[in-house]
Amino acid sequence: APADKRGSTNSAWPRLLPVVARESLAAGALCVRLLVLGTDAVCASVCGVPGGLFRQSARPGGRAFQFAIRQWLVLAVWVIRIESVYLKWLRIASDRLNGQRRGTVSRNVATLVDAPRATKPKIKPLTPPDRFTLAMAYIGMGKGEWARPELTRLGGESPKSPLFPYWLSRIDYDQRNYAAAIERLRGVVKANPEYTKAWENLGLALEGDGKLDEAITSHREAVRLNRAQKPQSAWPALNLGTLLTKMDQLKEGEAMLREAIGIEPKLGEARYRLGVNLRKQKMDDVAMVEFQRAIDLDPNAPEPLYALGQIYRERGDVKAAENAFARFKELKKVKRGE
Repeated sequence: APADKRGSTNSAWPRLLPVVARESLAAGALCVRLLVLGTDAVCASVCGVPGGLFRQSARPGGRAFQFAIRQWLVLAVWVIRIESVYLKWLRIASDRLNGQRRGTVSRNVATLVDAPRATKPKIKPLTPPDRFTLAMAYIGMGKGEWARPELTRLGGESPKSPLFPYWLSRIDYDQRNYAAAIERLRGVVKANPEYTKAWENLGLALEGDGKLDEAITSHREAVRLNRAQKPQSAWPALNLGTLLTKMDQLKEGEAMLREAIGIEPKLGEARYRLGVNLRKQKMDDVAMVEFQRAIDLDPNAPEPLYALGQIYRERGDVKAAENAFARFKELKKVKRGE
């Protein structure tokens, strides 16, 4: 058959040859089956045996049966011969075609290898500020472990910068690895004594590790440094006031919490913590006002609702208490993502 430029054949009959051969072989097998089943007219026509003779001997060993077997065997031999020749021809054609393809691929590879390197695109590495931004994005996503390797590399490249160990300590704190956070932050405040956020977070880490006296010292230093800054943050005073309230140093704790509210009056967390402090001082009426202010400032905070519900229940206002507790449960479910 003639071949086109791609090395394949234009004629369709070589592809149909094995199909025709197999169908012929199947026809012979069908002939034998029909003989065995005693289908008189069809088998007599195919094998050329008279109908009466067929009816007398269409059984294994009979004349019609033997005639059909001989014809079927001859057909099978020819089918096998034809198919073997076809397969040999197909193998030769396939080898030639594969050789042409290998030559084409080799030429393409050579072209790519010899291409000028200047045409290949180059990806520039991220700059240190971009890498730090990426690490902050990971932390914002709650993926501190993704940010840790990048912050560690940045810290190795800039060992004098307090920024990278500070943020590594924040990751340690979030993972409740307080000992590691304390170690990092102590190194930071030793090298940078004016670093307010480092003192603040050192106090929180010490508090988490149960070292409350040392935590108060760190919080006091953060408050002192914060007072000299413009603008001020409410959180150093809030953290110190919260810890003093837990340790029943209520008057100083109240003063710190009011200082935090003075810096940021719309901070609902500070209002709630002041309400807790006042409630421990048996000043429930004033505490209820602060809890309600906290709810107004942050309607999605569940803790002020629970504290308010406790006061309602103690005063016998069952309906108000149930409403507060029901809302508290709803917000807790939302907070847990249920």
